[in-house]
Amino acid sequence: MQLDLGAGGAKVRLDSRIEGFDQVVRRAAAVASARGLALNEATWANLQALGIYVPEPEPTR
Repeated sequence: MQLDLGAGGAKVRLDSRIEGFDQVVRRAAAVASARGLALNEATWANLQALGIYVPEPEPTR
């Protein structure tokens, strides 16, 4: 599994074999949720596989 993160023009890809990968994914998911960012189906499935719960963002009005 890999985690791709990006902001502005910067991007980084992390491999699941690194120590602390799950902690980085949890933090990234929490930030994405707090910012109301949309996650694709593959991301939702991967989070579920890792046992990470992220509430779906509230629809904007």
